[in-house]
Amino acid sequence: MKRKLRLPLLSFTSLSLSASAFVAVSCAVQKDNNDYTRNIVSELTSSKDIFSPESFSSLIENTDINKDFAKRQIYREVVAAEHQQESAYLYDKSASYGSFLQIYEENLAGSLFRQETTLRPIAIDADGLKIVRPSVWRYKLEYADKVIVTTKDGVFEFDNDEAEVKPTAESEATFENKKFSVFNKIQYQLKSENQKSINSNYFFDKLKEATKLQFTVREGAKWVTNTGELTDFNIKPKDWYISWLRTIFLTKGVRSKSLSDAGLTSEQITLLDKNANATLDKGAIAFTEKRNYPNGYLYGLFNVNSDNFSDETKFLTDYNGKQAITFDVLKSDEKSYFDGLFEHLATSQDFIPAPSEYIASNSSSFKLYPLQNTEDAKNAAVAVETEVKKLSSDNKIVQAGVYWYGLSLKNTLVSGRYHFAGYNPDTQEEKFLRNENYFAVSQKSPKELIRRYQNNIDKEQLKNILFNEYKAGKISSLSTNNLNDKDKTEIIKDRNNYGAFYSRSLITNSTKYKTLPVLTPLSYQLSKNKVEDFNFNDNYSKLVYGLSRQELLNGTVSGVETLKKLYTGYGLSFRTMINAAINWEQVANFVSSGEHKSWISGYAPDGTINAKDASTTTKPTLLDNYEEISKLFAVDSDGTRIVLNEKLTEDKNKFVYPEQNAEKILDVQDDKLRIQSVAFLVLQQKVTQLLDKFYAENNLGENEKIQWTIPWRYTNWNPVTYESLFLNIIPELIRSLDTKNRLEPNYSYFSKREGLIQHLIEPTSGFQAAGWGYDLNSLGSGIDGQLYNGALQPLVILAGTDEAFGQHLAKSFPELAKLSKKMIEKVKDLPSVAGGVHADKFKELSLKDISALTQEYSHYKYENGNLIHSETEVENSGLFLEFTKFYVEYVSSISTDEAVALANEISNFIGPVIDRERTISKSLNLSFANPYINQPYFGTNMNWFSDITYANVDDSK
Repeated sequence: MKRKLRLPLLSFTSLSLSASAFVAVSCAVQKDNNDYTRNIVSELTSSKDIFSPESFSSLIENTDINKDFAKRQIYREVVAAEHQQESAYLYDKSASYGSFLQIYEENLAGSLFRQETTLRPIAIDADGLKIVRPSVWRYKLEYADKVIVTTKDGVFEFDNDEAEVKPTAESEATFENKKFSVFNKIQYQLKSENQKSINSNYFFDKLKEATKLQFTVREGAKWVTNTGELTDFNIKPKDWYISWLRTIFLTKGVRSKSLSDAGLTSEQITLLDKNANATLDKGAIAFTEKRNYPNGYLYGLFNVNSDNFSDETKFLTDYNGKQAITFDVLKSDEKSYFDGLFEHLATSQDFIPAPSEYIASNSSSFKLYPLQNTEDAKNAAVAVETEVKKLSSDNKIVQAGVYWYGLSLKNTLVSGRYHFAGYNPDTQEEKFLRNENYFAVSQKSPKELIRRYQNNIDKEQLKNILFNEYKAGKISSLSTNNLNDKDKTEIIKDRNNYGAFYSRSLITNSTKYKTLPVLTPLSYQLSKNKVEDFNFNDNYSKLVYGLSRQELLNGTVSGVETLKKLYTGYGLSFRTMINAAINWEQVANFVSSGEHKSWISGYAPDGTINAKDASTTTKPTLLDNYEEISKLFAVDSDGTRIVLNEKLTEDKNKFVYPEQNAEKILDVQDDKLRIQSVAFLVLQQKVTQLLDKFYAENNLGENEKIQWTIPWRYTNWNPVTYESLFLNIIPELIRSLDTKNRLEPNYSYFSKREGLIQHLIEPTSGFQAAGWGYDLNSLGSGIDGQLYNGALQPLVILAGTDEAFGQHLAKSFPELAKLSKKMIEKVKDLPSVAGGVHADKFKELSLKDISALTQEYSHYKYENGNLIHSETEVENSGLFLEFTKFYVEYVSSISTDEAVALANEISNFIGPVIDRERTISKSLNLSFANPYINQPYFGTNMNWFSDITYANVDDSK
């Protein structure tokens, strides 16, 4: 199970220009491939343990890569972006939530336990690439020294993380008459026969029966300063209680309740939050209504009582004379998912410890360090200090250090394996050092992590720098997408010498998108905005939303017809026509030099569908159903699907399939034509007709334009091939869709974080940053993510409660209409939804109210025809939680084919947006990694740098 990735937590800088984020299979580093293969096979057939990090010494024989940095245990990467100023919570994760984002700063965080990933995977070329050693992972105890599971049969202790049971190879291959074992997968989970281990099947069986899960914390561990110096502050169970408080206090209503109970007026609370926000980096959304904690629903899904987390006496309980962090069952008569809770705790940021002793000792004397060097920020900091220090020490706001701890590096302590060591503007390098005071330091892990920023440099010059620094051993890995043609030819030809890695995407439990269109405008957040703040003009607003920008600001429009225009009007037609007109295979081909194919649906490609025929289907994942999940269709202005290819049979002529677009790439040499899908000419005619109709209805002159801004998701280009695609090729294609030249898309790149905040987080944008981690191992969870991030709950509710609208939706989205009807039938009368806003009331609500419900449904109730906001969650307001459960149940009740068709309809409804996530590798991609570094394939696990080792460095060579 995973959890939602909400936009406030998303990083604005893409991954480094190295070979990360793919399945990495190390391959030959000798100049003669047969010699290399012969050496590897020799080790495979010897008595050596292939799962030892010291095995396969032949990886570093005859390589010309300089080993100086590896000998010094320096891990260095280059980011083609401008260094950004410090932002709030950058170095403190105790107020965070959701999945890890694979950024350096997360390595400063400690945890109760985690997923440890080890071993550099190895492949050899023996009649095709064969994986002969995979990476492996296990659950590893960190600050937790014991896990206690209570079931109806008793209490069971687990006090170690042994994982001695290695994976078994699925097949064999032969090289020069020598047989060796071959693995099908690139990563495996380790297990243990020790029943006291948290990696044993016995442990997981007990979790499935659990009514309580507890952790005791090892004694003697200390917090360190942000410079790595040991403090006197103990790491203790209360640190996890404080972490939870800090997380839920992200939500304005929860903060306001605590401050109101302390005697502050609403005006004082508003002023305090305003001043607190003013001390932060420009564009920060902390201490505003835009920042909240949205993932509390997960614990209800697990059937775990999250109310207890906020009560210190219930969250920290006695176990054999020690305090234990305690998770109790919510409803004893319902199924619980403590196994899901356990994985969630290992892979999310909900419970990253905060230093309770340090916060308590400084609660009346803390100093707030503003992140903006202005007089206003300094004055705001003084005002916050003055107001907060008036509060009683027993107030939870004070106990959690909400208004000062972790907001800047100076007020942050470290519990993880690394600490920040500063940024050097002369070298443009950020440095992180190993925390030598960590209770379990690995001497083989990187001593230094260096992130080098390269900005304002010609991309060809950057490619030269990357190649030269890689050969010199100064950067740890390299993607072929970031090489010029000459260097790429050289390195591929002599890849065995350069430390070849082969890679492919392996995504099982998180979405493949970072940007989505805004389909339900957040009118409830627009009270302080003006028409000019939108990044689109009125013509675009009326076309896409059926409403003017002023109507979006007011948010007072309501009724079924308004919602019908909003969700299934011209905007839906326009969006689907554009998406079907793009040759997404050429997009993938262009940015990856032919190594990738498109993945436009956005779901986890390798995730299990888990439909009702899961045990018999030969296509259990979406990747197995590639053509069907990836096909595109377009909706005409009357709500029906457009015939895109009259030459095909009736069951296929309304779709564009990836294989058709892939064939066009081979048949056409002109890149300007390659980027056009096989249905481009049909859709060009349809777009022009749609705009003719729209212009006539709105009395627009032919010279008036439809203008909107589409932001690039990051402050850098990675790989650099995206730059010309995004800024030139795609905009030119879209402009050409209207033969009368009325479309003016503005595809924009922002090198500053502030620009991205304006165009990806502010409610005045037509696009948003988004992501999702699956809650359960089911396509139903991916569907939940698409509908949630698309803010499409109102669409589903309307289609399920209004028969005429449901029939209209069914013209082009029959499976979605069917799901909507079934869902409302299932959940509308459940006791768990009786206290919230009933589904039948949605069609009576204004746009402002509907948009508020998409973000904070559980904080609203409906009384006397009005929507009433509550600072705390309304009792029995679990409609959206029931939706989450239903999607999984529904997928398990239909066939795989039906589930794929449903998922395809939803992804077509939302539509893909150009971002770097919309591709997957065709097979194994070639990239490069320093052969002296024993770097595992992390996959969807967190990239903990302490899992990387340098065992292969040999001083004698």
